[in-house]
Amino acid sequence: LAEIVRAASAEGARLQVLSRDQVLELAATAAHAGTVEAEDSQLRAELEYWTSRSGTGTGLPPEVLPEQAPQTTVPARDFGRPGTLPVGPGHDRAARYGLLYGDEDEPVDWLRAGEALSAAWLTATRYGVSVVPLSGAVEVPGTRQTLRQLLAGLGYPYLVLRLGLADPAHAGPPPTPRLAVAQTVDTSAVRDHLR
Repeated sequence: LAEIVRAASAEGARLQVLSRDQVLELAATAAHAGTVEAEDSQLRAELEYWTSRSGTGTGLPPEVLPEQAPQTTVPARDFGRPGTLPVGPGHDRAARYGLLYGDEDEPVDWLRAGEALSAAWLTATRYGVSVVPLSGAVEVPGTRQTLRQLLAGLGYPYLVLRLGLADPAHAGPPPTPRLAVAQTVDTSAVRDHLR
């Protein structure tokens, strides 16, 4: 965990590993965020859009959505439909939770948070630690403020991470679909400059 925390800090954001009491508060906060988001018709429509795009090169196919809610201390996002990804019978009691945060809340800080997340995730992977991002609690303004209180008001929360050891008997979900590079990256300015 210390190496994962250091990797995030090296990229300009911080990762606070939460105490057991803080995890209980996080669980209540995430559950409340889930309720708020379930009542938001625009968010439900967006989830429907992204979970019904099989074969388009984007979205979340059934193979990456859990067939039922996993037994976790902190609830994950409810995608509004079951998938076909098997869920193990165990509970994540041994998982640790971290809060990725920074001093400011501007677009450049969000970019640093993404870089810190990437560095932390790569470090976790090197040590065999599974990372599950949980964004619901930071998406709802009221619950994001509650997360700020976990930080004693000393930062702005960007993302919650569940850190644990994956079950070696399960390979995990398949990769989500990706668009071809030519559809997502415009290199015309570079090509024109090289001519």
